[in-house]
Amino acid sequence: MRLPTFTDLYYKSATQIANPELMPEESLTTEISLRWADYGLRTTFNVYYRMGQNIIDWVKTPEAEKWQSVNHTRIDAVGGEAEIGYRYGYWLKNIAVSYAYCHLNKNAGELMSKYALDYLKHKLTFNLEHGIYKGFGASWQLMYQNRTGNYLDINGATMAYTPVWLFDGRIYWKNPTINVFVEGSNLLGTHYYDYGGIEQPGRCIKAGICVNLKLNKKNSK
Repeated sequence: MRLPTFTDLYYKSATQIANPELMPEESLTTEISLRWADYGLRTTFNVYYRMGQNIIDWVKTPEAEKWQSVNHTRIDAVGGEAEIGYRYGYWLKNIAVSYAYCHLNKNAGELMSKYALDYLKHKLTFNLEHGIYKGFGASWQLMYQNRTGNYLDINGATMAYTPVWLFDGRIYWKNPTINVFVEGSNLLGTHYYDYGGIEQPGRCIKAGICVNLKLNKKNSK
């Protein structure tokens, strides 16, 4: 169960109208998972079904100026995830592919939703981490995501989410004490909007150093 927040119940502004009559959100979820691992190979598979009542959300029509907090009477979700991966020593630390799927029994229709009806329907991820030479290594992630729902762009126009490919990478050198790395996110420079209609950053590069210090404690009597 999730209780409505103060914002959901009472907050009012030029763009939002709260609803003091909101009911608590309730859900019941059933999930089945299977896992197997041996000789460096691992697999995971799970499916779930969630029954939700009075789901709290902020919605509006494309023509309306203000978002309103509401209870969706009933929203059921069904989905699952499958992953297979393998690792072998220093040169192949990890290679994996995973796929996640989600479907709701309620469509947004003409309503624009900030939360409940704005969800990631398909997500496909490829991961690779490998050694390079004497403490150097690299990890890479290629991800496809397809989100259901609509958002308002910077000009106030109603737009449907479009499928996107995202590519991240990290190169590092480490020993038991120091880890030096350079990593980049969204290396393809993809322009896209994500959860809640938030515009996401473009290409981003950062570097860092992590130091692991172990302090010895002497036993005293």
